[in-house]
Amino acid sequence: RVAELGQKALTDPLIALLADKPELTDDYLEFRDVVESQAAAMAARRATPIDLGMIRDCIDHIHRAHDDANAEDEAAADAGLHIAIYEASHNLVLLQIMRALEGGLRSDIARNRNRMFTTPAIREILRDQHVAIAQAILDRDPAAAEAAAHAHLSFVRQSERDLRERE
Repeated sequence: RVAELGQKALTDPLIALLADKPELTDDYLEFRDVVESQAAAMAARRATPIDLGMIRDCIDHIHRAHDDANAEDEAAADAGLHIAIYEASHNLVLLQIMRALEGGLRSDIARNRNRMFTTPAIREILRDQHVAIAQAILDRDPAAAEAAAHAHLSFVRQSERDLRERE
């Protein structure tokens, strides 16, 4: 018999690995950088008008949550934008893999935000980075979308490293 490979076959070992070895968080963020930078570039090329409307809605949500200083809503808006970008990439394999990791993505974003918010001005930086990614996609500029996504995840990785060192 051939075992069915579902979401748990992908996510359970990854979640267990990250839980047992928190030092691998950097590897996970590096993976996200590679995937999300390319997804943003693909979204800039392939997004439909419906996708672009969803990305605009995500940015509106990010601005509202930021203005309300609601950390939980900010994390949800942040994760929502990342998922909208995967959908707009119109790469079904990428979308399915990232949907399988969505629970981890959402908890990763919430955890990183809670830890990073101990540093002044991080909220504004993250908001501005997300707006830059979205705007590049809306402008249909794949190179700018890729660069903005890479800059965002490089910032998150470095911030995570800095926080780990301080702890």
